[in-house]
Amino acid sequence: MEKIMKAAMLITLVCSITQPTQPILAGTWRDDFSDPDTTQWEIYNISNQQNAAEKDTTQWKIKDGVVYGTQREFSRQSTFLTGKLTWKNYSVSCRAKFVGEWFPTLDLGLVLHTRPKEHQRFMFLMHHDEQKISIVAFLGGKWQNGQFVITKNVKKFNFDINLNTWYSLSAKLVKDNHLQFEIENLNDPDNKATQNIKIDKPITQGGLTGFIVSYADAVFDDLVIHGDNIPNGGTITFPVEPLRKLTTTWSRLKSK
Repeated sequence: MEKIMKAAMLITLVCSITQPTQPILAGTWRDDFSDPDTTQWEIYNISNQQNAAEKDTTQWKIKDGVVYGTQREFSRQSTFLTGKLTWKNYSVSCRAKFVGEWFPTLDLGLVLHTRPKEHQRFMFLMHHDEQKISIVAFLGGKWQNGQFVITKNVKKFNFDINLNTWYSLSAKLVKDNHLQFEIENLNDPDNKATQNIKIDKPITQGGLTGFIVSYADAVFDDLVIHGDNIPNGGTITFPVEPLRKLTTTWSRLKSK
């Protein structure tokens, strides 16, 4: 009887070791923009009210399977946002490129954890005119001596940027107060970079995500949002794969 009990315990132990555990999968929200519906998106413009032009010519549209963003006034940035204010601790990736011959062409990029009314947003930008990329953190603000002062962290890095060339962009919150930006020229895999910054205070609130454009004509595609409290959904549902592989694969398939 004792031998039988020992054998049973051994079998139970082996089974518990060899039986695969069920992974806890985070959610993934994707959009390849095959559906031109924009009801899940909203436009929010950011401007220096003293210097911004009176007429806002910003345009965002989904057409031919991509997102077109146009913004042609200095001192104004425009964001095209989706998601919920409760989304937090997520990563975002997409493809993006500057298009046209608008001169000078300035900025495009991704925004994360955006809370417009609270002046919180984290921007991951390509600067064509400066040939740089940057991570910019707006951490809210407060009134001081009759002026509203916004807390901001900015860090820029050198990077070669071409017009009419697709780039893979990926941005995420690595820790509570660390942000990471990855970029790769999809025509030149050697032209890539990964940059990180530490910001002044931890990010405790979630927020919207999406695209940003400033004084440029830009195209965006293949948006992927991934995180623990992100719902599975969007306009497409593919098997979960690494974000970098997905972005590269889609760029080859669509070849826009």
